[in-house]
Amino acid sequence: MRSVRHSIILLIILSGCAVPAALPERITDVILGGQTVAVKEAVTPAELAQGLAGVVSLPDDKGMLFRFNDKRERSFWMKGMVISIDIIWLDGERIIGIERNVPFEEAGVLLTDLPLYTSPEPADFVLEVAAGFADRYGVGIGDTVKYR
Repeated sequence: MRSVRHSIILLIILSGCAVPAALPERITDVILGGQTVAVKEAVTPAELAQGLAGVVSLPDDKGMLFRFNDKRERSFWMKGMVISIDIIWLDGERIIGIERNVPFEEAGVLLTDLPLYTSPEPADFVLEVAAGFADRYGVGIGDTVKYR
């Protein structure tokens, strides 16, 4: 039963991993809350699956941007994470949701027991930044972001 649930969770997470054949240039910065965040952009299935797993620190001016080729509900988990983060759900250039201070994976927790964090509505970008970023910079739902 656990392997079935694990497979379902993996399918949910990877469901939005299709990448269009011709991507525009990679995004290197996201600007929100008056702050510029240098991002590593996750586009390929391997990059999307890896995310920030194993990263031991994340300053406010760094983050990861997940880009998808369509808008749909997105679900993330904290597999392999050793730091807490804020997850910012985006519909184009508009913030549609924020998961604040998402805790990292607890030692000994089964993969099948890890919580899923799901966008409140369809998203085509997801930004992961240091825990507390949204509160520190007054970032809120409905705010716009810029990419460059």
